[in-house]
Amino acid sequence: MIDDDASLTNRDFTDNNDIVTLAETHRGGNLRDLVWLRPSDIYTIDGRQYRWSVLHDPKSSDIIQGHLGNCWFLSALAVIAERKELLEKIMITKVYQQNGVYLLYLCIDGLWQSILVDDFLPCDKNSRKQVFAQARKNQLWIPLIEKAFAKVYGSYGKLTAGRTIEGFSVLCGCPVKELDITSLKNEENGGLEMIWAKMASANEAGFLLGASCGSRSNADNSAEYKRVGLLSNHAYSLLDCIALPDGRRVLRVRNPWGGNFVWNQEWSEKWSGWTPELKNILKFKSNTNDGSFYMPFEAFCYYFDAVDIAKIRKNWKELRIPLKIENNWCSPNLQALKVIVTHDTEATFVLYQNESRKKPDNHDIFMLVHKEDSTHGGPGRLVAATSRKLAAFTSTDDIFLTAGIYFVTYFSFTKFSNNSPPLNGVVTIHSSKSMKASFTLVSPAFYHESLAVYVKK
Repeated sequence: MIDDDASLTNRDFTDNNDIVTLAETHRGGNLRDLVWLRPSDIYTIDGRQYRWSVLHDPKSSDIIQGHLGNCWFLSALAVIAERKELLEKIMITKVYQQNGVYLLYLCIDGLWQSILVDDFLPCDKNSRKQVFAQARKNQLWIPLIEKAFAKVYGSYGKLTAGRTIEGFSVLCGCPVKELDITSLKNEENGGLEMIWAKMASANEAGFLLGASCGSRSNADNSAEYKRVGLLSNHAYSLLDCIALPDGRRVLRVRNPWGGNFVWNQEWSEKWSGWTPELKNILKFKSNTNDGSFYMPFEAFCYYFDAVDIAKIRKNWKELRIPLKIENNWCSPNLQALKVIVTHDTEATFVLYQNESRKKPDNHDIFMLVHKEDSTHGGPGRLVAATSRKLAAFTSTDDIFLTAGIYFVTYFSFTKFSNNSPPLNGVVTIHSSKSMKASFTLVSPAFYHESLAVYVKK
C-alpha cells in the first residue's frame, strides 16, 4: 500500500529546459509555456465523460502520442496493451490514488526496477491539455509509464529516438530480436518466404511484434511514403499476420499517431476489393480512427525495413546478473560467468550496458558462450555469439544446451586500455529449465582463448 500522506512533489524530477528543447525538435509545437497539473486540473479529449482511472479496459487504440518523438516506445506500449497480464505487471498501482502516488515496474538495462512517480503531468499553460502521451477515457497508465521511464533517465527529452525493440525490452524484460527485412528480402533463394515464415511463426508463438518504416531503405523518398499514407523513419505496431484461404497474405499494422496517417492503398479502409467474406475473416471494422490498418505483405516488405520481436514465453526461467566488462585483461578482477546446466534446455543470452540513454555514445559490446573444454577446463566449443553492437544490448539466437558446464565471456573494445574503468552491464539468461550461474576469476589467457575460438569459427 502507498501511504495516504505521501508527499506530492516533482521537484527532483522535472527539467523544463531539457523537456522543451528536445521535444520541439521532434514533433513541433510551442512548448514554452508548460505547467505541471494533476489529473483533476487537466482538460482531456474526453472531458468529463469518464472518471479518472489508471486502467479502464485498456486498448492499443487508447494511446495518443504527444509532442515527444518517442513513437518507438508508444508502438511497443500499443502491443503490450493487447496483453492485459503484461500491462498489469507494469502497473503495480492499478487504481486511481487520491494522494497522486503510483508504483510501476520496468526493466531498465536488464534489471527490473520498482519506480515511484506522482501524477503531476506536463501540460500547456493556456489549454491545460497534456503535451506528451495521453490515453483516451481519462486513463493514467500511458502518461504514468512514459513518466516513469523519463524519471529513470532524467527527463522526457531522453526518450526521443529509438526502435520498438528497445521499448519491448523495457516493458517486457524478455529477449528481443530484430528481423532485418532489408537484407533478407534481397536474398536470391526465397527471401520473402523466409521473412513471412519468421513473422508468422513469431505471431503464432504469441510473441510481440513491432515494425520500423523507412529507417534504412527508401528513407530519402518521404514523398512516396506520404503518398501511400505512411511515415518514413517511424515506428509502428504489428498486430497480426493473416494468411487467407486464397493464398494472399495480409498484415494488421497500427500507427501510434492515430488515424491521420494510415495506409491508403490495397486493403485500406476505402479499398474497393473488400467483400463481406473478407471483412468477416479479418474482423474488419471501419471508422475506428485508432491508427490501425491492413496492408499486403509484399507492400509491407517494400516500405518497412525491420520487424522487432519480443520473445515472451510462459513458465521460462530467468537469471539477471550485474557484472563489469573489464577494459584491462590484466586486471586482478577479470572474471567469466560459469553456467551449470543440469537438464537439457533451450536458452537465450542477452548482454546489456548500463545507462545507455544517459550516455552521449554507447560502447561496443558483445558476448560469447562456450562449452567447457573437458581436457583443460577452459573455453571450448563455441555454442553461441551475439553481434558486436554499439547499442543498449545485444542478444544470442535461441540455442539448445545439453547438460554440462558453460562459460560466458563478455567484451567491449571502445575504451580498451590499461587506464579505462570497467563498463557496468548485465547478463540475462532466459531458459526453459532452471540453471545456475556464478562468477569465476580467470586469467588473460582465458579471454585470449575465447576470442581465438570465435575467430576460428
